[in-house]
Amino acid sequence: MSESMFKNTGITSISFNADRIPASCFEDCTNLESVVINNDIIYVGENAFKNCTSLNSIDIKGESEYIYANAFNNCSNLEVVNLPNSIVKISDSAFVDCIKLHTVRFNEETYIAENVGSIFKNCNELASFEVNSNNSNYSFNGKYLINASGNEIILALLELLMAHLVVLIQLLA
Repeated sequence: MSESMFKNTGITSISFNADRIPASCFEDCTNLESVVINNDIIYVGENAFKNCTSLNSIDIKGESEYIYANAFNNCSNLEVVNLPNSIVKISDSAFVDCIKLHTVRFNEETYIAENVGSIFKNCNELASFEVNSNNSNYSFNGKYLINASGNEIILALLELLMAHLVVLIQLLA
């Protein structure tokens, strides 16, 4: 595969084995509905699935080292993301403007090695981080994704952040 290889084509689903997904490879594939990556990959490139507005699910079955910035930018029908079963670095705004995203699943070995900025910026429907019961790295308490020892918040749901912001503003007023 190469950069922009399938950009703006009419494909509707993909299930494949590849060692990387180059930048903009599937960008603007507005008919693409599902993506299944069956093996380990090195990375999902910047803007790889940008503007795939019909995409509703992503399943990375193997391991992945990186998910680059804006990889899934404006996948406005994306509802569920199954994160790789590995240590992964997720760049800023990797899932920006996925306005219907409601569930992010953490597999048994999922571990976010680097959380730069707002991974799920403008994902206003995000309501749950589902953590595999055998995942020794994280747990979800209904409000926050926390580390195994329970002393560090890894990710928080937007509605909670907004509620805390309102309380903070009221306290400062």
